Amino acid sequence: MKEKYLEELRNELIENGFENPDVIVEKYRKRYDFGIESDMTEDEIEERLGTPKSIVEKEIENSEKPEVVYDNKADQEFKIDISSVSDDVLFEESDDEDVHLYMTDIDEESYEVINDDRQIFIKNLKHKFFGLNRRRPGIFTVALPKDMKLSKVILNSTSGDFKSKINLDTKLFDLKVVSGDVEFLDIKSKDVLIHVVSGDAEINEITASDVKLSSVSGDIDVEYVLANNLKIDTVSGDIKVVDASNKMNINTSSVSGSIVISGKKYKSFTTKVKEVLKSESKE
Repeated sequence: MKEKYLEELRNELIENGFENPDVIVEKYRKRYDFGIESDMTEDEIEERLGTPKSIVEKEIENSEKPEVVYDNKADQEFKIDISSVSDDVLFEESDDEDVHLYMTDIDEESYEVINDDRQIFIKNLKHKFFGLNRRRPGIFTVALPKDMKLSKVILNSTSGDFKSKINLDTKLFDLKVVSGDVEFLDIKSKDVLIHVVSGDAEINEITASDVKLSSVSGDIDVEYVLANNLKIDTVSGDIKVVDASNKMNINTSSVSGSIVISGKKYKSFTTKVKEVLKSESKE
């Protein structure tokens, strides 16, 4: 089904006059593979990606759209705020129309947990002897109804991993990890802030008004970004955006890390210093 799906997409692109059909097909091939790695079936992946015709319509719209105006009118102001030390967090689709929180191998005495009709709030409680670091990580599983709109998603972790099998639609997405790893499908929000210290982050797609990606030594890979403003800061980590809207404002800063957006490599501070010294030595 995968190759047939991609071939139909390529034919649709050619019929609509795209000059770079193979580039776009490759982008969706990677998204398809990302879905497979996330244990999704081919039917689920194709439902998430949309039909080849709808993808082409989206590509046409994105190439013509001058800016992103994000307006999330949530039916309910539901907030997710999770702070963990070493336990993992998984987002998946709910089997019904309700929000569910499941805890597997979690030391419940180590957390303050609020789970009601307004929020899921999980806060790690400080322990004198750091007992959490000496046990096997548990898993918080958050199950959300399909296409649910959220008010805030705030995620913090020291060494725990974050993974989502579903797309997230929220007004604010704020994620900070130290050494944990991150895997997300699509994130749609007004503001997206992602900061990693030494962990790695892989994200399929980000649609937002303002996006900020920052890293100390960890790597961040995003397949596609559609935004008004994109800001990237890194010290020594590598940050790569495979494909991005050519209409947005881009601001980058790097000491020695690599920043690549749509195949273009942005110069680091170290490179700029070398160029200045080289220029001055010729004078």
